[in-house]
Amino acid sequence: MTKFIVIENQSKQVSQIIDDSFSIIYSGQSTDLEIHEWLDRNLPKNDNIEGIIIELSLGDEDIDSGLLVASHIRLSNFNGSQYLPIYIVTNQEKDGIIATQVIDDSIMTSLLLNTVSCQLLKYQDLLHPEKLQSKHIKTEKELIGNVVNKLRFTDSIDSRHQIANEWGARKLGGHFRSTKNIAFLNYSLYFKYLTKIDSTSNYERDTIFSKEVKVLLVDDNGKKGWKEVLKHILPAKVKLYEDVDSIVGVISENPEIYNEFDLVLLDFYLPSKKGSTPSAQYTKKLLQGFKKINPSTPVIIFTASNKSWNAQELIDWGADGYYVKESPDNIQNSNFSKENTANFINLLKSNKKRKELLAPFWEKTSALINSNIIKNENAKKRTKEMLLLAYDLIHKEKLSSFEKDILKVNFTPFQLAFLAYWSVLNNLLGDIQFNLDNSSLIDFLINGKEVVKEGKSSIKYVEDFKPKSYSFFKNRFRNISKMDWYAMSEYESFEFPVPSKIRPTAPIFFVSAYILSQKDKGLHEELLDRFVTLNKIRNQLDYTHANKYAVENYHFRRTFIMQKDCKSMLDFLYDLLNKKD
Repeated sequence: MTKFIVIENQSKQVSQIIDDSFSIIYSGQSTDLEIHEWLDRNLPKNDNIEGIIIELSLGDEDIDSGLLVASHIRLSNFNGSQYLPIYIVTNQEKDGIIATQVIDDSIMTSLLLNTVSCQLLKYQDLLHPEKLQSKHIKTEKELIGNVVNKLRFTDSIDSRHQIANEWGARKLGGHFRSTKNIAFLNYSLYFKYLTKIDSTSNYERDTIFSKEVKVLLVDDNGKKGWKEVLKHILPAKVKLYEDVDSIVGVISENPEIYNEFDLVLLDFYLPSKKGSTPSAQYTKKLLQGFKKINPSTPVIIFTASNKSWNAQELIDWGADGYYVKESPDNIQNSNFSKENTANFINLLKSNKKRKELLAPFWEKTSALINSNIIKNENAKKRTKEMLLLAYDLIHKEKLSSFEKDILKVNFTPFQLAFLAYWSVLNNLLGDIQFNLDNSSLIDFLINGKEVVKEGKSSIKYVEDFKPKSYSFFKNRFRNISKMDWYAMSEYESFEFPVPSKIRPTAPIFFVSAYILSQKDKGLHEELLDRFVTLNKIRNQLDYTHANKYAVENYHFRRTFIMQKDCKSMLDFLYDLLNKKD
């Protein structure tokens, strides 16, 4: 029956001394990955195994490679072998081994010799079975407290960026039960060491969202844990691109693909193409390109820095927030990890909620911008500017002190957005050639004459709509010549006869006339009622329509205007031009 596993060099000197041993011949593995894979293939199950005997020098040039192998065993889980006693065999003294590593500035694997259940033996000690009586490590807690915490491993400069990326993914995943079975594929000794000493992996949550979301991840390190972690913690269908050119190529062919995503995550430093040097400028251009396609889709930047200037730069670019990838430097600060993860969760939830609110705004804003209704190029440009301004205001939570100082009035973003939409309405009215070819209706609206249209009186024609505001409009239109309306010269594009003494209002008259005259074309009567309601809101926001008290007290705001009022205004604009029966 095998009692000991022996890891030795080609001479097989140890296994010739130790009876009942299972010999594994070291064959020159040098990198962490090679050692890990070699041990994984060769270490047998530890049933009834009493210990592992390892020669300190496993090759001609590797004078302390046995300690490297032993460290991998302690920090890994090869069939439970991390708990077995380890015996390092050499004729050198412990102090000499430690001094050599210090002088050579080597990785300090010799610290393992100062931990429990690890014993330094000379070759002649193998002849005495009583020398091989070290006790097993019983629990993971004992392993960490009495072994791992006495070790000190560091990373190399060359590997720091890669390890930090994979460590960040593992740290984020460590707060969620859904990531328990994810295998992080970094086999470096330093990464294993970090994993053992990390105390914040408490798997305190399941997932962030209750339903699966679609995520676009652009990160050249996305395959090193990030894609899998995000897939589980959100949960999400994650589409990964590792460089800028790849995703730009796909979206250039079909921009609508971008609209399928609920969330976009970009690494702060991205390569333009696979294998090229990453740069923050590539990320900036990609971010700004995404925002032009659909600004309602939240874009969050992954960064390694939480410096305030860096964070502000990301926001200035148009990012909806940022997440700091955790570094091994913060491993002892459990509060930082918890707070960082909590901030990320809040960021994702708030942006998802904002996306749900803003997507309908952008859908109709985009449709109006891209419509062919407006013919005049200047009017089209002004309309686009005001629609985008209104959208940006809806996106804001509050105005900056600078913006308030410029306005000189305490408007909220929603109030300003509502006025911007009203400006769009005025602009549309100034450009669109209304189809007011019903002279009987016009004659009724302007002159109050009783006329007959298709066997129906004009009054009956209008009353068929039965809007709540019918009497309001009927009285206004019948007495139009007695009112102080705006000059008709502003609206030269309207081709219907208007007596020179009459100055019809804009947009009250034109919108109402347009709605009424378009009844046969499928526009609904409820538009008229909606317009009256919106006009009442506008009257409480506009300088021209403010009452005497408001003017004297510099009080031009309707404090209870909400985002839904802005949505009603945008919906009205859209339905006015597009709604069909």
